[in-house]
Amino acid sequence: MLSRRIRLTWLAAVPIVALCAVWAFQPPGVAVQTTGVSQTIAGSDQSPVVQPALALDGRAFATRIWDQPDKPARPTAAAAAIRAPKPPAFRLQLISIIDEGEERQAALYDPETDRLFIVVSGDTVNQHTVTAIDADAIELSDGSTTNRLTLKESSS
Repeated sequence: MLSRRIRLTWLAAVPIVALCAVWAFQPPGVAVQTTGVSQTIAGSDQSPVVQPALALDGRAFATRIWDQPDKPARPTAAAAAIRAPKPPAFRLQLISIIDEGEERQAALYDPETDRLFIVVSGDTVNQHTVTAIDADAIELSDGSTTNRLTLKESSS
């Protein structure tokens, strides 16, 4: 009984698979448009040979498939010279002001280098010159900008 079912299945499946294989592997039909392009061989009395001309639509190749974005204009040397480099961010922190003797000192902390600086008026720290030290503030200048740091009030 089982062998009869297997035989019937094979008898039905083999022709279906064969038809699918023929359909899948046959070359696609190419529509050839014959426009009668003729070519004669020079010096012969033979009739012209007619070769079929394939119709090729040139508009298909003229279509833009992908638009490349425009490249930004390169800055000229004069424009690059006008732009000054941006100065590094000011990160010094005022820790305390020390009143010892005649001259005031200030303790500054630089978080980038993790260093503590004890400075007096006129000293330079990270390209900033100490211009003034008051009882509760310090002024630092880099030549173009002046930064004023003040002590925070203690919350006691």
